[in-house]
Order: sequence, then C-alpha cells, then structure tokens
Amino acid sequence: MKDIRFLTDPGHGWLEVSLKAFPDAVEYGTGFGYLDEWSQVIYLEEDLEAGAFLRAHPEARERIYHEHDDRDSAVRRLPHNEARLDKSKAYT
Repeated sequence: MKDIRFLTDPGHGWLEVSLKAFPDAVEYGTGFGYLDEWSQVIYLEEDLEAGAFLRAHPEARERIYHEHDDRDSAVRRLPHNEARLDKSKAYT
C-alpha cells in the first residue's frame, strides 16, 4: 500500500505523514516543515525531518509514493511545525 506521499515542488520536498497513523511524527519537527492541524497531517521537510522520521520508522519507506508540483506547493501556505526534534540525534 502506497499511502505516504513525498511531495516536491521546484524548491523543496516534504514527506506527508498522517498523525493518525504516526502520532509521534510531530516529534520530528524542526520548525522548517509544516503542520495541517485540521487534517492531522504533518509535512516533514526533506533535509532533516523526513530522514529522521524514516530512520525511526523504516517500515514507512515501502508506503511512499512521489508527487511533483511544477509550482510552489500549497503546503508552503500552512503554518510551520513546532521545533521538537533533538537535532543532535538526527544524523545517527
């Protein structure tokens, strides 16, 4: 089942993670990703947040599909997520 979207636009990319499926995904926020509280979805930015999340949840890798937008993504209009990730552990 491919139900986790990796969304890219010309400038960046985000892993779209359901907080219903992965409630701990909020712990991977650095303040550079985005959060849609109404939909209960977090958009983990590609540089740090998404990789840290996937290291903690390797089973999620098999569920990812890619979608590209040629324009700036609507994700950019959402509020930023909260910086909660301990960055010292992000690259381990």
